[in-house]
Amino acid sequence: MLAQHRRTSRLAIALLTVFTLLIALFPALPERAAAADYVSLSKSDFVIGYPPAAVTLTGGDAFKFKTDARLYLFDSNNRDTYAVQGVRVVDSTHLTFTLNPGLAAGRYTLLVVSYSQTTVNLNVLTSYDPTNVTVTPGANADIRVDWSDPSALDIKDIVIQYSLADQNSYSNPVHLPRGVGTTTFKNLANKKAYKFMIYATKNDGTRTTGAVLNNGGSGYLAVDTTPPSDLTNLVVSAVPNGFRLTWSDPTNADTPPVSDLNLITVQYAEHNTSNWSEGFVVAKGIQTATLAPMNIAKRYDFRFTKLDVNGNWNYQIDTHNGYGYTWDTDVPADVTSLNVSVASDTSAYITWYDPQTTDFHHVNFYLKSPMSTDWVPAGHADKGLQSFQLNGLAPGIDYQLKTTTVDQLGNETSGATFGPFRTATINDLTDLTNLEVKQEVSGGLQMTWKSDAVSSIDFNRFKMYYAPINSSDPKDFKLTDLSNRGTKTASLRDMPRGLYKLDMRLQDTFGLMQSLQSFNNSGAGYYVSGTGNNLPTDVGNVKVLANDGSNLEITWDAATTNGTHVQIYVAERSQYPSWRLLGKVDKRNQRYLATGLTSTKDYFFKLVVVDANRSNQESTGVVYDNSGYGFNVIGGDRYAPHEVTGASATVNLNTLVVSYTEPSDTDFNFVNLYVKKVNSNDPINPVAVTRGNSGTTIRDLVPGASYTLRITTVDNYGNESAGIALNNNGNGYLIGTGTGQSTSEVRNAIAIPNSNQLTVRFQEPTNADYASTTISIKKTSESAYSQERTVGKGLNEATFTGLEPNSAYSVRLITTTTAGKKSSGIYLGTTGISMQPISNVVNPRVTPGANRLTVTWSDPSTTIPTGIAVEVMPTNKSTWSEPQIVQPGTGFLVLGGLSGTQAYKVRITTLRNEIGSPSFILDAGANGGGPGYTPRDASVAASPSHMQRGTATDTQWISLIGRNTRFGSYGTVDVTLYDSNGNGIGDAIKQTAMYSNNRFDVRLSRNLAPGTYTLKIRSNEDGDLTTTVTVQTNAPAPEVTSLNTQSVNLGYSSFLMTLNGDGFTNTSKIQVDNGTAITPSSYDSKSLTFQMPAGLQPGVHKVTVLTNGSSTVPMQFTVYPFKSQVGFLNLPGMRNGAYHGEWNVSNMDANPRNAKVILLIRRNGQFVEEQETTLSFTGNETKKIKVDFGGANTSYAIGPTQSISVQAFIVDANTLTPLADPAVYSTDLNL
Repeated sequence: MLAQHRRTSRLAIALLTVFTLLIALFPALPERAAAADYVSLSKSDFVIGYPPAAVTLTGGDAFKFKTDARLYLFDSNNRDTYAVQGVRVVDSTHLTFTLNPGLAAGRYTLLVVSYSQTTVNLNVLTSYDPTNVTVTPGANADIRVDWSDPSALDIKDIVIQYSLADQNSYSNPVHLPRGVGTTTFKNLANKKAYKFMIYATKNDGTRTTGAVLNNGGSGYLAVDTTPPSDLTNLVVSAVPNGFRLTWSDPTNADTPPVSDLNLITVQYAEHNTSNWSEGFVVAKGIQTATLAPMNIAKRYDFRFTKLDVNGNWNYQIDTHNGYGYTWDTDVPADVTSLNVSVASDTSAYITWYDPQTTDFHHVNFYLKSPMSTDWVPAGHADKGLQSFQLNGLAPGIDYQLKTTTVDQLGNETSGATFGPFRTATINDLTDLTNLEVKQEVSGGLQMTWKSDAVSSIDFNRFKMYYAPINSSDPKDFKLTDLSNRGTKTASLRDMPRGLYKLDMRLQDTFGLMQSLQSFNNSGAGYYVSGTGNNLPTDVGNVKVLANDGSNLEITWDAATTNGTHVQIYVAERSQYPSWRLLGKVDKRNQRYLATGLTSTKDYFFKLVVVDANRSNQESTGVVYDNSGYGFNVIGGDRYAPHEVTGASATVNLNTLVVSYTEPSDTDFNFVNLYVKKVNSNDPINPVAVTRGNSGTTIRDLVPGASYTLRITTVDNYGNESAGIALNNNGNGYLIGTGTGQSTSEVRNAIAIPNSNQLTVRFQEPTNADYASTTISIKKTSESAYSQERTVGKGLNEATFTGLEPNSAYSVRLITTTTAGKKSSGIYLGTTGISMQPISNVVNPRVTPGANRLTVTWSDPSTTIPTGIAVEVMPTNKSTWSEPQIVQPGTGFLVLGGLSGTQAYKVRITTLRNEIGSPSFILDAGANGGGPGYTPRDASVAASPSHMQRGTATDTQWISLIGRNTRFGSYGTVDVTLYDSNGNGIGDAIKQTAMYSNNRFDVRLSRNLAPGTYTLKIRSNEDGDLTTTVTVQTNAPAPEVTSLNTQSVNLGYSSFLMTLNGDGFTNTSKIQVDNGTAITPSSYDSKSLTFQMPAGLQPGVHKVTVLTNGSSTVPMQFTVYPFKSQVGFLNLPGMRNGAYHGEWNVSNMDANPRNAKVILLIRRNGQFVEEQETTLSFTGNETKKIKVDFGGANTSYAIGPTQSISVQAFIVDANTLTPLADPAVYSTDLNL
């Protein structure tokens, strides 16, 4: 039996030896095995002298145990220890064994033999002292100590003490648990040397010998070269003729926080200038400064110079688009419903819902990839757009998106994030990583791509990084340039001598990257001999030019090299060029004429620099091969660049938006866009787009006309490629609709099946002589159309009833002109339209806003839609607007530019290609027949907005005070409470009561955890309105929640103002800015009415309520110096007519101002154009601005026009501060 065991042991040793050999040959293998990816031990560390120990070995799907699995334990010399006994297989993934005592200290290998073999390590420990101790001084009077924990298990903690290097007494000991491995001693004396003692304590209270670290007796020097951090909590308040600044002094990140700050110097300068004032010195701890007198009609930036006790200092500049007559430093709310959908390989489509903040101005976009630490700016979108196409992305990168909102004064939020997300996956990433790397004779590395699936490599797609082969720090990777790029080859030549691993990283136009593939030569690394420090540098700015049809002239810049001569080599174009020396010239000649060449061949050149002053040492040389094409005597470079890739064109009103990815050719210069009108002989003049733009917008195209595109590339030598064609599958791009149809055909046609009836809906064609449309249907099993309906101009749908639910139908639509000419027609359901209805959206909702309606919904779960169509119609009209098609997953649409005095209906239809669902009609009625929605700026505020936490039986009545609301006018009201995570709290609302159209009372439980909650009130006419309620542990103070008048124009008369809030008493008084307290004319606990004094100057003012020594958070009341309104707008009598009008803008102030007037024009609720004018106003001056738009060959002439609106914003020309309330003029039409 013993002999059998010995033979088995020898077999196990042989297996272990083979296994170890494989590990040595394949370095990737031991990491996986040693990391116990296959098996793991319940205990792997044992202290010397341990008793018999029961151990469990766990496998998994990658390694299973068979019933006769065997274990062998070997020491560091691969000798069997025979210390394993009692092996028992519990199941396929677990076995147990006993480890016998008596093993010496050291590392052991457990060989597991089952269906296959693997190893796992086991340790017997003795050491008690920390090892690998290092001491590293920092830059902020700090010193870091690092160590490796002792391996013994009965260690209680690690102890470190320090003292000045020339003293014998140590500081109080610092005790650190095992596993920390590092600590930093802070706030040491500047420029003093320290020594350290480190040891371990055992569980029995004794300590180890330890070690003293004193840097050879000189100690470790603590130095402070770090300037103070930024001051925080800066508040700039307007005071009479100046500003009051308050802040919190900078502190170090310590507990408790400390600071070596000495003083702060405050300076100011006019906004966007660097003419800083003299400094105002503020000592540490003061944390406030008053700057007066100053001209507060101007705008200022502030600079703070912070100096610490060691002389370190830095600047901090603060500007919120300048501080001036407004004190608004509050950020707007963030966007909501943020979503990203993939648009193409290199772009993504972003949608969101603008915040309701009054002064919100625009959205900023930022991107981050896994390899970036900072957010990179990626564009912005103005208020109202609510969608943005983000171009310049790269396939394969996992992106994070951050959107911040910015108000009119530049206050920016911290942002909302989305992700990660990727653009559409492309198929050639494997071709990009299928390459061979080897040494080249010039001392660098040669990369050769081996895939036959691609003819050339796009070098703009990636970057190459290198790091020492033994490095584990990602920060060690450095960028290296690609040189001598051919169609499928490139060199790495700017790396110093060493052994390296490579990392190929994807890169986009924003500079964001992600690792695609690492190359390490099977763990051995790639050796680079490098140029060394003694070799001459190669020449730069090299050009190869055709001279006279027989020769080629090579030129360079002599100042780019430290050598003396240049040797010129030539080779015929080849994958393996054979070089021959042409000549050697003084570098100062800066040119060489290559003769004896023929026009039937292409040539490569290599330039090597020689230094006669250093024993004729030679540089490694640089090859110039024109991206692998070579140079020809007839035209130097006679090869055009590669074509663009990923090209696309999209119709947007009367423009074509073109995007593409540029070629990687080093001599690529620009792109030519050839735009041709279909069936036209007009001359074609190319549109040139310079390198780096990756697209452009072609404007002023003729609505109703179709266009095709040809995109060519041009290099520095004028060579132009054949180009690629964009023709929308041969139809061309139809301007105005984007559908590619003839102008005489109907547009946006859909069929809506519903069991036994079929509704066909469409938009009228764009031709002016359109008269009617004939709609015909037939069963797909029939050859002839059996039923038809003819609808005249202005009627856009027809319904067929009495159809067979189990049959499939086809639809044909033919239009007729006033002259009786019929169109070719379009067809729906050529393969059959099933009569089973498709599902529509879920929970559709309309929420009115100022001159807008916000429509929200959830996509259907039983249908995969291709789009959601949303239409709007005044309640006193019968023609719906043109549909706006929303991408699936967006869930909302803002219909802007609507009249605040008109009620509207909204229709929503789910689309699946040409098939539509039965539509939802939303009109503020529970079952239809409602009054419609009036676009108005409705909002709601909770009063009180704070309540004290109570017991399970305590409740609090909250009044929801509405502005422009209609709670009780039609239908029901529903209220829901949500916590900070968006979870509904069903039992928190105990009772509700309707009070009036603008007040709804809710009784809430006070048994809620402290925090901020959201109250959502939903009604038929108001949609969803939200406000917040805060639960706190102490009793809430009086508060103001809203003003019944938020703004007036300069020159107003005194008027009655009502404040809504909570906690008011008979002692409450009102203070406007810092004026005399005003006694209210009437009051109750939830409202105060007082006489607002006249004479306030332009700007934002504070309204505060004072009660028994406490004051409420101030509310903003704005006095605008300007007002604007429409003068007149003459309307055309037909679609292609022009609109002419005037808009009146008045400066009500005696001071002159520069104002920017922004007019947004919408047709049928959709934005069409923006007109912007900057004007100089004297005091009390009114100016009339021409408002002209429309006419033939514009988007206004395409299709029916039901409404036109003009919205005016008046802002300061320099600061973009609002100077007047936005004004809207809207009118209904039937053109």
